[in-house]
Amino acid sequence: MTKTELGTLKSDNSDYSSASAISADGRVVAGQATNDNNEDRAVLWSGPNWATKTDLGTLRSDNLGSSAATDLSDDQSVVVGYAHNENNEYRAVLWSGPNWATKTDLGTLKSDNSGQSFARKINADGTIVAGGSETDDRSGGYTGMVMALWKLAYTSTPDTAPEAEALPEYVVPDEPAPAPEPSPAPVEPAPAPQGPVVVAMVDVAKTQQTLHQLGADTFNLVSLQANALRRLQQGCIADNGFCYAVLNDFSQTTHSQDFMSGLRLGYGHNGLTLGLGFDRSHYRQLPDTYQAKRNNLGLSLFAHWEKDGWYLAPSVAWDKYQASIKRQALKNTEAGQNVSTIKGLGASLTFGKDIALASGNQIGWYGALRYSQVRRDGYTETGAEFPATYANLKFQDTALAVGLKSSVQLNPSLQWLASVEVEKSISNSAPTYKVNAPYIGNFQHEASVNSLRPKIQTGLRYNFAPSFNVDLMPYIQRAMFGSTQRGVSLNFTGKF
Repeated sequence: MTKTELGTLKSDNSDYSSASAISADGRVVAGQATNDNNEDRAVLWSGPNWATKTDLGTLRSDNLGSSAATDLSDDQSVVVGYAHNENNEYRAVLWSGPNWATKTDLGTLKSDNSGQSFARKINADGTIVAGGSETDDRSGGYTGMVMALWKLAYTSTPDTAPEAEALPEYVVPDEPAPAPEPSPAPVEPAPAPQGPVVVAMVDVAKTQQTLHQLGADTFNLVSLQANALRRLQQGCIADNGFCYAVLNDFSQTTHSQDFMSGLRLGYGHNGLTLGLGFDRSHYRQLPDTYQAKRNNLGLSLFAHWEKDGWYLAPSVAWDKYQASIKRQALKNTEAGQNVSTIKGLGASLTFGKDIALASGNQIGWYGALRYSQVRRDGYTETGAEFPATYANLKFQDTALAVGLKSSVQLNPSLQWLASVEVEKSISNSAPTYKVNAPYIGNFQHEASVNSLRPKIQTGLRYNFAPSFNVDLMPYIQRAMFGSTQRGVSLNFTGKF
């Protein structure tokens, strides 16, 4: 192994130096070395045997102070590090241009661009810089210095000065006369080399926080959608003729609300009812990061067979809508966004028995096998310099449920209704939130599915006529993920 001592910036080559990075071809080394003023300076070693030393200087107008070079692009045209400014603050700096003479102060995350920052790494093409910066935020465990990313854009500048205009031609007269000497056209000075423009600068920790929050909101959305599929599978029961139901439901969790209406139409004969249903959400307050966009419609098919109080009720439901997804924007973060499609599929098979009691009262029990599937398509953010890409997300759940229900006749037109059920997940594929955010991080979180989900509801039914009822039913249940869901339904049912 060959060892080469690179030396320092002192005239006698003594004292301290360190190497931090090397170019892709190995021809240029970046680091720090002491000069004759005993200042630690950003330095590049290049040329044969790395014998040429280039002092990159500082951001001070007198070029005094300390600096360090920490990394360089693959083609060694761009170097990053930190250097003293006029206030003797260390600032993230980028050296570029001929002989790395152009210095660009990359700034800080503070609102007034004051304070200190530093650059540690730069990517291969010199467009992404990683380092640290002071911020205005010192709450929540922040010390004022956080990890930072800079996105850079380069502008080309002329390499040479523009050509001078040609001198005008003069015709010598027959009788020579003193002619004034023409003044040459002024030559515009070549523009000074310009450094890159900072397109974006972000706080890495807070950006990661927004990505984690979007994951929690996504799981909340999946739970909301699964419950909407359950409602969509409700039907109506006809005798020998037609039935209809107009269903209205308002539900909310900690971070979302949903107000939907639905229509059910069915035809019954000899104890068998067949029908279809439609649901549409009029107002859906999703988690802050999700906004319903269009195609918010659900469709269901249902059947109900009954004999001697026993019944069997299969159903299947589909829904689909598009949502505008926008990542939460905290200070020094980006609000990347895009549109994704959320699709749902649900099916159930319910069987049970209703038992008539004296005075018009009734009790019953039921059991059910239920299946739910919710999918959200993957997407890549737009409107961000550091866009994140989200993988497809899918949730599947198969559950068994048992329940008891009762109705008490309060007067000829009014009934009190109550039911309690317990649903137990017997098989599920928990949704996994996966996001790839280059330079920010890759994240993967799996939701914790509530395997036991009780539900209680109680309310009143008013019979306006033998063939027309109105039900008002508040309820509370445990959602599929974490939070409790509360709601109230107002249903109009009839037969003709």
